[in-house]
Amino acid sequence: MAIDAITVEIDTTGRSALARRPSGSVELADSAELVNLRRELFADFHARQTGSHDRLAYYQAHLAGTADYTDPPFGRSLRSAVHYNAAGEPDGVATWVNRGWQKPIDVIELIGRDASAQLGLWELLLSIDGIEQVDCRNFNPASALPAALTDPRAVKQIGRRDHIWLRILDVARALAIRPYAAPVDLVLAVTDPLGLSGGKWRLAAASGSVEVTPSDADPDVELGIDVLGACYFGGHWLREFTPDVAGDQQQIQRLDAALRGSEPPWCTTSF
Repeated sequence: MAIDAITVEIDTTGRSALARRPSGSVELADSAELVNLRRELFADFHARQTGSHDRLAYYQAHLAGTADYTDPPFGRSLRSAVHYNAAGEPDGVATWVNRGWQKPIDVIELIGRDASAQLGLWELLLSIDGIEQVDCRNFNPASALPAALTDPRAVKQIGRRDHIWLRILDVARALAIRPYAAPVDLVLAVTDPLGLSGGKWRLAAASGSVEVTPSDADPDVELGIDVLGACYFGGHWLREFTPDVAGDQQQIQRLDAALRGSEPPWCTTSF
């Protein structure tokens, strides 16, 4: 498993006030009229968020409330809001399902170009009248919300589930196209019980430059294709799979540091 999905409940009965008001403004909007804006904001998010994958065409109908495959359909109960920055430009959008008076609302999506946009949208959601709880089944693991609340304990994690599994088919290509958080230079051996993706490569990455070339040298690190898939986005440490990772311990540590990013991976799109 490469990426988890975190489920949270947020208590809105007085514990969820923001310590400081975020900049910008928020306005309610018709979900069905946000297709172009949502597509634009998602494209920006997708380009910078590790672990995000692209969306099929039906997803816009899903978020617009016009899809007919949900049971029961939630089109009439779907709500949306847009955050505008100080210059009046839209830079965030939230979509949620309103279940009724004194029932939790379900956040379907909340993305923004920066923390201020995201917090502005959260401020609206946490202040909806007649609501004592906000639920989110795919909470951003790097969200600024808990730290921004007067009581961070208002955000309660109640679950963590499998979300994205990754099966790498072209190891050299996969290693070559991703960024690395620290310099690394080693020979990596990958085993594949299906015989599809195994081999040995020299991985050299430094200062934004990455070279991946086949190698006949003795490997510094050996691991399975399943471990590489789990750690590829930086959501897991190699040390979590100690029995299945062999080699020079210093090189394993260097590879671990290189694979981890500045933020945990997150994917807002479900299948």
